Amino acid sequence: MKSLKQTQGNVIFKDLFPAVKYINLMIKRSGVIIYNNIKDYDFKYNKKHTTMNSDIIQTLKKILTDPNIGVDAWSDSFIEDAVKIFKELINKGKGNKCFELLKELNTESQVRFLEAITEVEEHSMLPKYFKILENTEDINLAEPILDGLRGWDLNEDDKEQLKIYGNKFKGKSKLLDVILIKEKTIELTELIKQSFKNVTLGEGVSWHEAGIIDDNGTLEERKNARSRDEKNDWTKIPLSLLENLKYQSVLPFLDTKGLKFYLPILMNYSITNYTKCDSLIINCLIYTLIDKERANELKAVLNQEQKMCVIHFLKFCLGIGDDYFDITNVEKSLENYWTNDIKFKK
Repeated sequence: MKSLKQTQGNVIFKDLFPAVKYINLMIKRSGVIIYNNIKDYDFKYNKKHTTMNSDIIQTLKKILTDPNIGVDAWSDSFIEDAVKIFKELINKGKGNKCFELLKELNTESQVRFLEAITEVEEHSMLPKYFKILENTEDINLAEPILDGLRGWDLNEDDKEQLKIYGNKFKGKSKLLDVILIKEKTIELTELIKQSFKNVTLGEGVSWHEAGIIDDNGTLEERKNARSRDEKNDWTKIPLSLLENLKYQSVLPFLDTKGLKFYLPILMNYSITNYTKCDSLIINCLIYTLIDKERANELKAVLNQEQKMCVIHFLKFCLGIGDDYFDITNVEKSLENYWTNDIKFKK
């Protein structure tokens, strides 16, 4: 005769069993993690804990196509397992066989395929990725390739080719747009740094000094204010100085030499902080650069590379648009004042 405890246990389990089945069904439908790792997954398919011993390609295909592996499970665990398999196959010279599998997959599985395989930096595979980018109009396939390859150590030609493909899909993906902007920001900040690396203030009007001029201060006050400013290395200028509301209107009071000295830090500050900064100084810089008289004065003291930095900066502002920059007359200024006497490569 069963004890009361045993009977109660059986009754409880029997009552809970439909609920457990229901929960499992809901988990399966929602795409939450069903399998914890590759061994568990392989066990469920092969009834034993032996991973990928029979057919590694078929195991990979199962991982990529199984509808029970939801988004969380894929990103938390299974993408790493797929990367390991891809790495093993590529190291064995079976990269081409991987791409034969790609043809058998639906779009969702192809995306996972590309997310995982691009984690394996194998440059001999680049032509295959570029071919996909060349032939496809599907942003879902382009996105994981462009996102994956941007982390590779590419030569300049391959980087340029990747940019071309990136621009092909511009505006079709928020992720890619963010990536493109980030890449342009990095490139432009480095270009500015190199082009203005030897620029000093010299006898130009300094930042605090311009503030005193704005306040109609005395020569002695100007001298004292000037003593507070960096004069030899613009990279040492604190960003807090640019953000200080007291000095938001100093740009018109900088002479041409002073403006040239502060120009690189102002441009770099603008392109790296425009989404999180309420400073008026960014648009003040744009207004200064598109003013005909100031533009011509500045062009007279800038070399070719420095002029190109200004052009790239203004084009960057145009690309971002009026959500963050006042670009009302930027295009006109570029055409009339900045690019009219310079060969500009897009």
